[in-house]
Amino acid sequence: MTTPVRALGTDGIAAAAGYTVLGDSDVTYRDGAEDAVLALVQATADRSSTSEDMVRRARGWAQRYHSDPMRANVLRALDLPASARVLEIGAGSGIISRYLGETCALVDTVEPMAARAAAAAARCADQDNVAVFVGELGDIPAEPTYDVVVVIGVLEYVGGGSLDLTAKRAFLDQIAARLTDGGTLILAIENRLGAKYLVGAPEDHTRGIYESIEGYRRRGRALTFSRRGLTDLLADAGLTGQILGAFPDYKLTRAVFGELPEAAASLAWRVPQFPSPDWMGIRPRGADERAVWRELVEAGVGADFANSLVAVVSKGPAAHAVWPDERGGVFYSGARRPAFVTQTVIESEPGSDEVMLRRTPLVTGAAAALDGPVRLSAADAAYVPGRDLADVIAEGGLEVAGPYLTRWAELVRAAVARGDGSAFD
Repeated sequence: MTTPVRALGTDGIAAAAGYTVLGDSDVTYRDGAEDAVLALVQATADRSSTSEDMVRRARGWAQRYHSDPMRANVLRALDLPASARVLEIGAGSGIISRYLGETCALVDTVEPMAARAAAAAARCADQDNVAVFVGELGDIPAEPTYDVVVVIGVLEYVGGGSLDLTAKRAFLDQIAARLTDGGTLILAIENRLGAKYLVGAPEDHTRGIYESIEGYRRRGRALTFSRRGLTDLLADAGLTGQILGAFPDYKLTRAVFGELPEAAASLAWRVPQFPSPDWMGIRPRGADERAVWRELVEAGVGADFANSLVAVVSKGPAAHAVWPDERGGVFYSGARRPAFVTQTVIESEPGSDEVMLRRTPLVTGAAAALDGPVRLSAADAAYVPGRDLADVIAEGGLEVAGPYLTRWAELVRAAVARGDGSAFD
Protein backbone atom coordinates (compact mmCIF):
# COMPACT_ATOMS: atom_id res chain seq x y z
CA MET A 1 0.00 0.00 0.00
CA THR A 2 1.36 3.41 -0.94
CA THR A 3 0.24 7.04 -1.15
CA PRO A 4 1.07 9.92 -3.52
CA VAL A 5 3.46 11.53 -1.02
CA ARG A 6 5.39 8.28 -0.66
CA ALA A 7 5.67 8.07 -4.45
CA LEU A 8 7.23 11.52 -4.88
CA GLY A 9 10.74 10.08 -5.07
CA THR A 10 12.20 13.02 -3.19
CA ASP A 11 15.94 13.18 -2.61
CA GLY A 12 15.39 14.69 0.81
CA ILE A 13 15.69 11.48 2.81
CA ALA A 14 17.57 11.99 6.05
CA ALA A 15 18.64 8.37 6.45
CA ALA A 16 20.10 8.72 9.92
CA ALA A 17 17.05 10.61 11.20
CA GLY A 18 14.51 8.32 9.51
CA TYR A 19 12.34 11.01 7.94
CA THR A 20 11.85 12.52 4.48
CA VAL A 21 12.13 16.26 3.85
CA LEU A 22 9.37 17.61 1.62
CA GLY A 23 9.97 21.34 1.88
CA ASP A 24 10.96 24.29 3.98
CA SER A 25 8.70 25.50 6.77
CA ASP A 26 8.07 28.90 8.34
CA VAL A 27 7.46 27.25 11.73
CA THR A 28 10.21 28.21 14.17
CA TYR A 29 8.53 27.56 17.54
CA ARG A 30 10.40 25.22 19.90
CA ASP A 31 9.50 24.29 23.46
CA GLY A 32 13.16 23.62 24.28
CA ALA A 33 12.69 19.92 24.95
CA GLU A 34 13.12 18.55 21.43
CA ASP A 35 16.65 17.21 21.92
CA ALA A 36 15.81 15.80 25.35
CA VAL A 37 12.70 14.05 23.99
CA LEU A 38 14.72 12.49 21.16
CA ALA A 39 17.29 11.26 23.67
CA LEU A 40 14.47 9.90 25.85
CA VAL A 41 12.99 7.94 22.92
CA GLN A 42 16.36 6.59 21.84
CA ALA A 43 17.20 5.46 25.38
CA THR A 44 13.93 3.54 25.82
CA ALA A 45 13.47 0.00 24.55
CA ASP A 46 9.66 0.02 24.81
CA ARG A 47 8.51 2.77 22.46
CA SER A 48 4.85 1.73 22.31
CA SER A 49 2.05 4.21 22.93
CA THR A 50 1.55 2.69 26.40
CA SER A 51 5.22 2.63 27.40
CA GLU A 52 5.46 3.19 31.14
CA ASP A 53 9.24 3.13 31.00
CA MET A 54 9.30 6.22 28.82
CA VAL A 55 6.95 8.28 30.98
CA ARG A 56 8.82 7.15 34.10
CA ARG A 57 12.05 8.57 32.64
CA ALA A 58 10.42 11.84 31.57
CA ARG A 59 11.49 14.99 33.40
CA GLY A 60 9.37 18.13 33.36
CA TRP A 61 6.13 18.98 31.59
CA ALA A 62 7.46 19.02 28.02
CA GLN A 63 8.98 15.52 28.21
CA ARG A 64 5.89 14.17 29.94
CA TYR A 65 3.63 15.73 27.30
CA HIS A 66 5.57 13.97 24.55
CA SER A 67 5.61 10.58 26.28
CA ASP A 68 2.57 10.07 28.55
CA PRO A 69 0.29 7.16 27.46
CA MET A 70 -2.73 9.37 28.23
CA ARG A 71 -1.87 11.49 25.17
CA ALA A 72 -3.48 8.95 22.84
CA ASN A 73 -6.68 8.54 24.86
CA VAL A 74 -8.39 11.20 22.77
CA LEU A 75 -8.08 8.77 19.83
CA ARG A 76 -8.46 5.52 21.80
CA ALA A 77 -12.00 6.64 22.61
CA LEU A 78 -12.82 6.41 18.88
CA ASP A 79 -13.23 3.38 16.62
CA LEU A 80 -10.55 3.98 14.00
CA PRO A 81 -10.85 1.46 11.15
CA ALA A 82 -7.92 -0.96 11.05
CA SER A 83 -7.78 -0.68 7.26
CA ALA A 84 -7.55 3.12 7.26
CA ARG A 85 -4.98 5.19 5.44
CA VAL A 86 -4.26 8.03 7.86
CA LEU A 87 -2.67 11.46 7.45
CA GLU A 88 -1.53 13.08 10.69
CA ILE A 89 -0.83 16.82 10.49
CA GLY A 90 1.57 17.94 13.20
CA ALA A 91 3.33 14.81 14.41
CA GLY A 92 5.15 16.56 17.22
CA SER A 93 7.45 13.99 18.78
CA GLY A 94 5.41 11.04 17.58
CA ILE A 95 3.36 9.67 20.47
CA ILE A 96 0.10 10.01 18.51
CA SER A 97 1.86 8.77 15.36
CA ARG A 98 2.93 5.67 17.29
CA TYR A 99 -0.64 4.92 18.40
CA LEU A 100 -1.97 5.42 14.88
CA GLY A 101 0.67 3.03 13.57
CA GLU A 102 -0.42 0.43 16.14
CA THR A 103 -4.06 0.83 15.13
CA CYS A 104 -4.33 1.59 11.40
CA ALA A 105 -2.95 0.10 8.20
CA LEU A 106 -0.96 3.08 6.91
CA VAL A 107 0.10 6.36 8.48
CA ASP A 108 1.71 9.35 6.76
CA THR A 109 2.64 11.95 9.36
CA VAL A 110 3.95 15.42 8.58
CA GLU A 111 5.76 17.72 11.02
CA PRO A 112 7.22 21.13 10.10
CA MET A 113 10.06 21.02 12.64
CA ALA A 114 12.91 18.63 11.84
CA ALA A 115 13.93 18.30 15.50
CA ARG A 116 10.50 16.96 16.42
CA ALA A 117 10.24 14.84 13.28
CA ALA A 118 13.46 13.12 14.31
CA ALA A 119 11.85 12.08 17.61
CA ALA A 120 8.69 10.95 15.79
CA ALA A 121 10.75 8.85 13.38
CA ALA A 122 12.64 7.28 16.27
CA ARG A 123 9.38 6.56 18.11
CA CYS A 124 8.01 4.77 15.04
CA ALA A 125 11.26 3.27 13.74
CA ASP A 126 10.02 -0.32 14.02
CA GLN A 127 6.67 0.41 12.31
CA ASP A 128 6.96 -0.19 8.57
CA ASN A 129 3.46 1.24 8.03
CA VAL A 130 4.43 4.70 9.37
CA ALA A 131 6.27 7.30 7.26
CA VAL A 132 7.44 10.59 8.79
CA PHE A 133 7.82 13.70 6.61
CA VAL A 134 9.25 17.13 7.36
CA GLY A 135 7.05 19.77 5.80
CA GLU A 136 3.55 21.17 5.94
CA LEU A 137 0.11 20.18 4.71
CA GLY A 138 0.66 21.98 1.39
CA ASP A 139 3.58 19.64 0.66
CA ILE A 140 1.24 16.62 0.63
CA PRO A 141 -0.21 16.02 -2.88
CA ALA A 142 -3.78 17.36 -3.03
CA GLU A 143 -5.42 14.05 -3.94
CA PRO A 144 -8.32 12.36 -2.11
CA THR A 145 -6.11 9.67 -0.56
CA TYR A 146 -6.80 9.39 3.16
CA ASP A 147 -9.67 7.72 4.99
CA VAL A 148 -8.78 9.59 8.20
CA VAL A 149 -6.97 12.88 8.82
CA VAL A 150 -5.86 13.62 12.39
CA VAL A 151 -5.20 17.21 13.53
CA ILE A 152 -4.51 17.52 17.26
CA GLY A 153 -3.49 20.84 18.77
CA VAL A 154 -2.70 22.44 15.40
CA LEU A 155 -5.65 24.47 14.06
CA GLU A 156 -5.31 27.13 16.77
CA TYR A 157 -1.86 28.09 15.44
CA VAL A 158 -2.81 28.30 11.75
CA GLY A 159 -2.79 31.97 10.83
CA GLY A 160 -1.60 32.85 14.33
CA GLY A 161 -3.95 34.69 16.66
CA SER A 162 -5.58 36.74 13.93
CA LEU A 163 -9.36 37.09 14.00
CA ASP A 164 -9.24 36.86 10.20
CA LEU A 165 -10.09 33.21 9.57
CA THR A 166 -8.94 33.11 5.94
CA ALA A 167 -5.85 31.00 6.71
CA LYS A 168 -7.81 28.57 8.86
CA ARG A 169 -10.49 28.16 6.21
CA ALA A 170 -7.85 27.49 3.56
CA PHE A 171 -6.21 24.93 5.86
CA LEU A 172 -9.48 23.03 6.29
CA ASP A 173 -10.18 23.21 2.55
CA GLN A 174 -6.78 21.60 1.96
CA ILE A 175 -7.65 18.83 4.39
CA ALA A 176 -10.97 18.19 2.65
CA ALA A 177 -9.14 17.89 -0.68
CA ARG A 178 -7.00 15.07 0.73
CA LEU A 179 -9.89 13.11 2.29
CA THR A 180 -11.63 10.31 0.42
CA ASP A 181 -15.39 10.60 0.00
CA GLY A 182 -16.81 9.55 3.35
CA GLY A 183 -13.43 10.10 5.00
CA THR A 184 -13.23 11.48 8.52
CA LEU A 185 -11.35 14.40 10.02
CA ILE A 186 -10.57 14.10 13.74
CA LEU A 187 -9.61 17.51 15.10
CA ALA A 188 -8.90 18.38 18.74
CA ILE A 189 -8.59 21.91 20.11
CA GLU A 190 -9.17 23.80 23.35
CA ASN A 191 -12.64 25.27 23.86
CA ARG A 192 -12.38 29.03 24.29
CA LEU A 193 -15.42 28.78 26.58
CA GLY A 194 -14.19 25.75 28.54
CA ALA A 195 -15.40 25.36 32.12
CA LYS A 196 -11.88 25.71 33.49
CA TYR A 197 -11.52 29.06 31.74
CA LEU A 198 -14.84 30.23 33.15
CA VAL A 199 -13.49 29.81 36.69
CA GLY A 200 -10.17 31.53 36.00
CA ALA A 201 -7.70 28.92 34.73
CA PRO A 202 -4.88 30.55 32.70
CA GLU A 203 -5.45 30.30 28.95
CA ASP A 204 -3.24 27.52 27.57
CA HIS A 205 -1.53 29.74 24.99
CA THR A 206 -1.42 33.22 26.52
CA ARG A 207 -1.19 32.36 30.24
CA GLY A 208 -3.67 35.15 30.94
CA ILE A 209 -6.94 34.57 32.78
CA TYR A 210 -10.32 35.13 31.09
CA GLU A 211 -8.64 36.02 27.78
CA SER A 212 -10.44 33.47 25.60
CA ILE A 213 -13.87 34.02 27.17
CA GLU A 214 -13.41 37.77 26.60
CA GLY A 215 -12.76 37.17 22.90
CA TYR A 216 -8.95 37.45 22.84
CA ARG A 217 -8.93 41.24 23.04
CA ARG A 218 -5.14 41.02 23.22
CA ARG A 219 -3.75 39.26 20.16
CA GLY A 220 -1.60 36.18 20.76
CA ARG A 221 -0.04 33.43 18.68
CA ALA A 222 -3.10 31.18 18.75
CA LEU A 223 -6.87 31.40 18.40
CA THR A 224 -9.33 28.80 19.70
CA PHE A 225 -13.07 28.45 19.12
CA SER A 226 -16.37 27.87 20.81
CA ARG A 227 -18.28 24.72 19.90
CA ARG A 228 -20.58 26.64 17.57
CA GLY A 229 -17.71 28.59 16.04
CA LEU A 230 -15.79 25.39 15.29
CA THR A 231 -18.90 23.73 13.84
CA ASP A 232 -19.48 26.65 11.47
CA LEU A 233 -15.83 26.79 10.41
CA LEU A 234 -15.78 23.07 9.57
CA ALA A 235 -19.11 23.31 7.71
CA ASP A 236 -17.60 26.01 5.47
CA ALA A 237 -15.14 23.33 4.30
CA GLY A 238 -17.94 20.83 3.65
CA LEU A 239 -17.11 18.82 6.80
CA THR A 240 -20.03 17.87 9.01
CA GLY A 241 -20.57 15.52 11.94
CA GLN A 242 -20.40 16.01 15.68
CA ILE A 243 -18.32 17.82 18.26
CA LEU A 244 -17.39 15.76 21.34
CA GLY A 245 -16.10 17.12 24.65
CA ALA A 246 -12.86 16.06 26.39
CA PHE A 247 -11.76 16.33 30.04
CA PRO A 248 -9.53 17.53 31.51
CA ASP A 249 -8.55 18.39 27.90
CA TYR A 250 -7.28 16.79 24.69
CA LYS A 251 -3.69 16.75 25.97
CA LEU A 252 -3.85 14.14 28.76
CA THR A 253 -7.38 12.89 28.28
CA ARG A 254 -9.35 11.06 30.93
CA ALA A 255 -12.84 11.26 29.38
CA VAL A 256 -14.52 11.95 26.04
CA PHE A 257 -18.24 12.64 26.03
CA GLY A 258 -20.84 12.72 23.29
CA GLU A 259 -24.56 12.78 24.05
CA LEU A 260 -24.99 10.76 27.23
CA PRO A 261 -28.22 8.82 27.86
CA GLU A 262 -30.51 10.76 30.18
CA ALA A 263 -30.27 8.05 32.85
CA ALA A 264 -26.49 8.45 32.98
CA ALA A 265 -26.17 12.20 32.31
CA SER A 266 -24.59 12.77 35.72
CA LEU A 267 -21.51 10.81 34.60
CA ALA A 268 -20.48 13.94 32.70
CA TRP A 269 -19.65 15.65 36.00
CA ARG A 270 -18.95 12.56 38.10
CA VAL A 271 -16.22 11.05 35.92
CA PRO A 272 -13.81 13.99 35.37
CA GLN A 273 -11.35 14.83 38.13
CA PHE A 274 -11.30 18.45 39.26
CA PRO A 275 -9.77 20.93 39.29
CA SER A 276 -8.40 20.39 35.80
CA PRO A 277 -4.60 20.73 35.59
CA ASP A 278 -3.28 24.21 34.86
CA TRP A 279 -0.44 23.73 32.41
CA MET A 280 0.52 27.40 32.09
CA GLY A 281 0.35 28.83 35.59
CA ILE A 282 -1.69 28.93 38.76
CA ARG A 283 -5.30 30.05 38.66
CA PRO A 284 -6.69 32.50 41.22
CA ARG A 285 -8.85 31.09 43.98
CA GLY A 286 -12.38 31.47 42.65
CA ALA A 287 -15.40 29.39 41.74
CA ASP A 288 -15.30 25.60 42.13
CA GLU A 289 -14.78 24.12 38.65
CA ARG A 290 -16.60 20.88 39.47
CA ALA A 291 -19.62 22.72 40.85
CA VAL A 292 -19.76 25.07 37.87
CA TRP A 293 -19.43 22.19 35.40
CA ARG A 294 -22.18 20.26 37.19
CA GLU A 295 -24.52 23.25 36.96
CA LEU A 296 -23.83 23.56 33.23
CA VAL A 297 -24.46 19.85 32.66
CA GLU A 298 -27.69 19.85 34.67
CA ALA A 299 -28.86 22.95 32.78
CA GLY A 300 -28.44 21.00 29.54
CA VAL A 301 -25.68 23.21 28.10
CA GLY A 302 -22.60 21.23 29.15
CA ALA A 303 -21.69 20.31 25.55
CA ASP A 304 -20.84 23.96 24.86
CA PHE A 305 -18.49 24.26 27.83
CA ALA A 306 -16.29 21.15 27.78
CA ASN A 307 -12.65 22.06 28.32
CA SER A 308 -11.58 20.70 24.92
CA LEU A 309 -13.48 20.01 21.72
CA VAL A 310 -12.98 16.91 19.56
CA ALA A 311 -14.52 17.24 16.11
CA VAL A 312 -15.43 14.01 14.33
CA VAL A 313 -16.57 15.25 10.93
CA SER A 314 -16.73 13.73 7.47
CA LYS A 315 -16.59 14.64 3.83
CA GLY A 316 -20.08 13.54 2.86
CA PRO A 317 -21.82 10.62 4.61
CA ALA A 318 -19.27 8.90 6.85
CA ALA A 319 -17.91 5.65 5.46
CA HIS A 320 -17.13 4.40 8.97
CA ALA A 321 -18.81 5.13 12.32
CA VAL A 322 -15.83 6.39 14.30
CA TRP A 323 -18.19 7.33 17.15
CA PRO A 324 -21.10 4.82 17.07
CA ASP A 325 -24.64 6.09 17.73
CA GLU A 326 -25.01 3.99 20.89
CA ARG A 327 -21.85 5.45 22.46
CA GLY A 328 -22.38 8.18 25.03
CA GLY A 329 -18.86 8.49 26.35
CA VAL A 330 -15.55 6.81 27.09
CA PHE A 331 -13.38 7.25 30.15
CA TYR A 332 -10.14 5.89 31.57
CA SER A 333 -8.96 5.19 35.08
CA GLY A 334 -6.14 7.59 35.78
CA ALA A 335 -2.95 7.73 37.86
CA ARG A 336 -2.18 4.03 37.29
CA ARG A 337 0.45 2.00 35.53
CA PRO A 338 -0.81 1.12 32.01
CA ALA A 339 -1.36 -2.54 32.95
CA PHE A 340 -3.94 -1.40 35.55
CA VAL A 341 -5.79 1.14 33.40
CA THR A 342 -9.36 0.36 32.36
CA GLN A 343 -11.25 1.80 29.41
CA THR A 344 -14.97 2.16 30.09
CA VAL A 345 -17.45 2.75 27.27
CA ILE A 346 -20.83 4.21 28.22
CA GLU A 347 -23.32 2.57 25.93
CA SER A 348 -27.09 2.42 25.49
CA GLU A 349 -29.14 0.44 23.03
CA PRO A 350 -31.75 2.38 21.03
CA GLY A 351 -35.20 1.90 22.56
CA SER A 352 -33.79 0.60 25.85
CA ASP A 353 -33.57 2.42 29.19
CA GLU A 354 -30.59 0.32 30.29
CA VAL A 355 -27.16 1.93 30.22
CA MET A 356 -24.14 -0.36 30.17
CA LEU A 357 -20.57 0.31 31.25
CA ARG A 358 -18.35 -1.79 28.97
CA ARG A 359 -14.95 -2.17 30.64
CA THR A 360 -11.80 -3.50 29.00
CA PRO A 361 -8.11 -3.32 29.95
CA LEU A 362 -6.10 -0.64 28.19
CA VAL A 363 -3.33 -3.14 27.43
CA THR A 364 -3.49 -6.91 26.97
CA GLY A 365 -1.12 -9.79 26.29
CA ALA A 366 2.57 -9.39 26.98
CA ALA A 367 2.19 -5.64 27.60
CA ALA A 368 -0.09 -6.41 30.56
CA ALA A 369 2.32 -8.88 32.18
CA LEU A 370 3.59 -7.78 35.58
CA ASP A 371 5.83 -9.28 38.20
CA GLY A 372 3.80 -9.86 41.34
CA PRO A 373 0.35 -11.08 42.27
CA VAL A 374 -1.77 -8.03 41.36
CA ARG A 375 -3.91 -8.27 38.24
CA LEU A 376 -6.64 -6.13 36.68
CA SER A 377 -10.14 -7.59 36.46
CA ALA A 378 -12.43 -5.66 34.10
CA ALA A 379 -16.09 -6.62 33.66
CA ASP A 380 -19.20 -5.07 32.12
CA ALA A 381 -21.90 -3.74 34.42
CA ALA A 382 -25.24 -2.00 34.16
CA TYR A 383 -25.15 1.61 35.30
CA VAL A 384 -27.07 2.18 38.52
CA PRO A 385 -27.92 5.85 39.27
CA GLY A 386 -27.21 7.03 42.79
CA ARG A 387 -25.29 9.43 44.97
CA ASP A 388 -21.53 9.58 45.34
CA LEU A 389 -20.34 8.22 48.69
CA ALA A 390 -18.02 11.22 49.03
CA ASP A 391 -21.05 13.54 48.80
CA VAL A 392 -22.89 11.51 51.43
CA ILE A 393 -19.94 11.81 53.81
CA ALA A 394 -19.50 15.53 53.10
CA GLU A 395 -23.16 16.29 53.80
CA GLY A 396 -23.94 13.93 56.67
CA GLY A 397 -20.64 12.81 58.14
CA LEU A 398 -19.53 9.30 58.94
CA GLU A 399 -22.60 8.64 61.06
CA VAL A 400 -24.79 8.84 57.97
CA ALA A 401 -22.23 7.15 55.74
CA GLY A 402 -21.54 4.29 58.17
CA PRO A 403 -24.09 1.82 56.75
CA TYR A 404 -22.76 2.40 53.22
CA LEU A 405 -19.18 1.79 54.31
CA THR A 406 -20.24 -1.36 56.16
CA ARG A 407 -22.01 -2.68 53.09
CA TRP A 408 -18.99 -1.90 50.90
CA ALA A 409 -16.71 -3.83 53.27
CA GLU A 410 -19.11 -6.80 53.14
CA LEU A 411 -18.93 -6.82 49.35
CA VAL A 412 -15.13 -6.83 49.42
CA ARG A 413 -15.08 -9.69 51.95
CA ALA A 414 -17.53 -11.64 49.80
CA ALA A 415 -15.25 -11.23 46.82
CA VAL A 416 -12.31 -12.55 48.85
CA ALA A 417 -14.40 -15.51 50.02
CA ARG A 418 -14.97 -16.64 46.43
CA GLY A 419 -11.42 -18.02 46.53
CA ASP A 420 -10.18 -16.54 43.25
CA GLY A 421 -7.73 -14.18 44.95
CA SER A 422 -7.83 -11.26 47.33
CA ALA A 423 -9.97 -8.45 45.98
CA PHE A 424 -9.38 -4.84 46.88
CA ASP A 425 -11.01 -1.57 45.84
